Amino acid sequence: MAQAHAYPRDEFDHYAGQHGGAHRGKRTVLARLKPYIIAILVAALCALAFLTWTNGWLGSNGLNWLPGTSSSRTAASSKASNASKSTTSNSSSSSNSSASSSTNSADSSNASSTTNSTTSSTTDQSQQNTTTQDAQSAQAQQAAQPVNKTRTITVYNGTGVSGYAARRASVLTSDGYSNVTAANPTNRSTLPSANTVWYVENSDKSTAEEVASKLGISNVEQVASLGQGNIAVVLMSQQ
Repeated sequence: MAQAHAYPRDEFDHYAGQHGGAHRGKRTVLARLKPYIIAILVAALCALAFLTWTNGWLGSNGLNWLPGTSSSRTAASSKASNASKSTTSNSSSSSNSSASSSTNSADSSNASSTTNSTTSSTTDQSQQNTTTQDAQSAQAQQAAQPVNKTRTITVYNGTGVSGYAARRASVLTSDGYSNVTAANPTNRSTLPSANTVWYVENSDKSTAEEVASKLGISNVEQVASLGQGNIAVVLMSQQ
């Protein structure tokens, strides 16, 4: 047995026989967990401070990259909307470009049709002018032909009055025509209905008109069936 020491008793002697000694009693569960709780709280505060600093450093979109956040969904929706607008704009541009191309094609087609129509109208007008000029030139040439009083002129008596053709032929002879004869028609079915002067060549038109004027006849016609160089006066009624 240990020998007791001789020293004066004090307040520490009250803890003799108890667990833990005089300086520390029995620890509770909360006391034992307290250091861990403090460590978790400190770690959470550090993480929160780090996230707050990171969010400020990244800007307004700091944590928007995290999947599932409303900001992330908003950004995705905005991108989709911008993509849709871009597609719509491109479609509208393509449609406008196609419409512009169709308009330009239609304008080119209309301009070509107008040009062709104008060219055709100008060509037709030019041809008409040429034809008119040719006719006027022929008329001028015919009018310019002098009266030829040496032409063979036959006066046909279609009236049935004996000697009437000879009397009218003498009018021409008296006017200077040197080759005038009177005759009876052999085929009355080819005779005109009124007094007429026939001629063959264009150069005889002036002479035929002059003969008709001398005999008081208004009808002057060109007939190809007569002999070349001949002028025929057909009398169907007395004057």
